[in-house]
Amino acid sequence: MRWLPSAFAALCLAASPVPVWAATYGLVIGIDNYDAAPDLDGSVADAEDIAAALDAYGAARVVKLTNADASRARIVSEFDRLVAEASPGDTLIFTYSGHGTQAPAFVPEAEPDGLDEFFQLGRFDPSRMEETKNERIFDQEIRAWLLRAQAKGMRVVFVADSCHSGGMDRALGLKTRLAPRVEVPSEPPSAEALSGERIKEDEFKSVVFLAASLESQPTPEVIIDGQSRGALSYAFARALEGKADLDGDGVITRIELEDYVLPIVKQESEALQTPEFRPRNAEAMRSTVLGDVKQALDNPLKTEPPADVHDLPFIVSGGTLPVNLDGVKNGGNRPFRYDVNEQRLYSPFGDVAAERLLPNQLQPAIDKYRLLSVLKDESRLNTGAIILSPARPLYKSAERLSLSARSWTKGYVLMFNLANTGEVQYLGAYPNGAGEAVALGQFAVTPPYGADHLIVMSLEKDGKEIDDLLQQRGIKPGALIERFKDLFSHQNAKVAIQPFYTESL
Repeated sequence: MRWLPSAFAALCLAASPVPVWAATYGLVIGIDNYDAAPDLDGSVADAEDIAAALDAYGAARVVKLTNADASRARIVSEFDRLVAEASPGDTLIFTYSGHGTQAPAFVPEAEPDGLDEFFQLGRFDPSRMEETKNERIFDQEIRAWLLRAQAKGMRVVFVADSCHSGGMDRALGLKTRLAPRVEVPSEPPSAEALSGERIKEDEFKSVVFLAASLESQPTPEVIIDGQSRGALSYAFARALEGKADLDGDGVITRIELEDYVLPIVKQESEALQTPEFRPRNAEAMRSTVLGDVKQALDNPLKTEPPADVHDLPFIVSGGTLPVNLDGVKNGGNRPFRYDVNEQRLYSPFGDVAAERLLPNQLQPAIDKYRLLSVLKDESRLNTGAIILSPARPLYKSAERLSLSARSWTKGYVLMFNLANTGEVQYLGAYPNGAGEAVALGQFAVTPPYGADHLIVMSLEKDGKEIDDLLQQRGIKPGALIERFKDLFSHQNAKVAIQPFYTESL
């Protein structure tokens, strides 16, 4: 389907006001175990996270199906049962984390590439096509299901943390939620797989779509707090907890959801994913997505002090490291890796985080990521928008980029870059707010290459002391860790993190 975002990693949301008295239902699916595709690591964790957030929110009923329980028959049955149970005005949150892929289209002339997209359930096996062909859910069927729920007057939230195409420019060590393409045609699994082809985007009056990745990008499993996850599912679960209620009024609007989910997905995926909301019409932009979110949070802003900064999992290859490092522990799940011969630091994603890095220059690069963990914890509570243009997962030497920020009208606004070497690069400050839209200038990609992280933050109280500290010549990220932890423990801050990765031509 071409109107559903083509990365097939979408978030579909109500486009009309949500009364606070309406009930919310959840059908949450996560599949890690596959008969005929690479197993995944984070889809079940996604489902458990979202289900827990729905329970905390106060959903009337949440059905969670994982691995073998997530059969087509069970999914169809539970979807139909929840729609039958719900009343007009109620919300159904339907989420899927797992593999997606493509197959020859049932109606070839309806698809420009001649391919249909589908969710691949755990038991589907193209080598046993006749036996398992129904263990799929096609995009046309999803359209028909959503339209049927809408016809009852329901609002539908559809989260699909999956993909069907795209290649990766970086992070080769990550799994993607993309199963091998099916080359053998088959019969449609239902009448809706054909009738859904005729449904157009403008027929949906209470549905909005958010793609987790652009068409050219796959949807990877990323590492969040040491665990494999889907970035979209993670961000959506945090939104359900109330963190997308940016003004603390007890409801989450479409604009608030977008302003929260988009930067969190970019932050947690290290800019591998660029999410996109659809449609962009004025009615959808003004809509309320979820009401009564204060039942899930005593305080929609800060509820606990900053977490402790843990040592980074770390290994050495290509020789013996001649220096001792602070803030690291040997091994662990998805560790950072330093190659002594290459003089390169590799991230848990498999990216080149820094190059031309001598062993005695390694500590600031390590401390940078420990500082980032503090900044990310604060950003998950209250984030903001940084816009790097053009938006790509990888930039080449000498390429020119422009940087801007949106909705930084309040507080003491600070801007700095954490370079791939760990250098702290001060970019400026706006003591009285930076305005609704701020152009932060243009710059060119120069060596050394690797991973930089642009930071914009606003402090509700005077930020002069931390401003002066950031301007100190030669300030190291290690010196900022405890200062920012202390700062965040005493006041609320709005933090945005824009990762960007560079390489030589």
